[in-house]
Amino acid sequence: MEQTQIEKDLQIDESALDIECLNQATLAWKYIKLAIQARKVALQAHEHLKTVRSELIAEANKDPETCIGKSKTNAADIEAYYRMHERYKEAKSAKITTELEADLVQQAKDLFVYQRKSSLEHLVTLHGQHYFAGPKVPRNLSQEVERVKREKEQSNEIVKTAMTRRRKANK
Repeated sequence: MEQTQIEKDLQIDESALDIECLNQATLAWKYIKLAIQARKVALQAHEHLKTVRSELIAEANKDPETCIGKSKTNAADIEAYYRMHERYKEAKSAKITTELEADLVQQAKDLFVYQRKSSLEHLVTLHGQHYFAGPKVPRNLSQEVERVKREKEQSNEIVKTAMTRRRKANK
């Protein structure tokens, strides 16, 4: 799952809370299914790693002279053989990659099932309390969000500039 798609799906359109609430269950279900699929791929990669390991151990036991270079081997020799073998390294790398992807999708699923749902509930509560209603001119929440983002970016830039000056002064 691509991170930018996750970030896009997490966005809530404050001006269309009714549509966002209707789409929440569908989005949550989408990420639940993705998390299950990613976990399945990770489990398959784990099983593949174990199979490759077993095959390499059997290979080393069958022909230790060719595989390890010794006629009598011990557990450490066999472990060193399979851990250094390219097939094992590739399977291990694939296992790690699929587990990280599964973790990412699991975290995204949790964000949708719990965080985004909670945020929608709070926004709907605020809307019900007329938080978004103004005395004369209604507030454009999208513009407010953008203004806050710009202020944060400016603040971050000021801190970055100050830190750069401090580093140069310390040199």
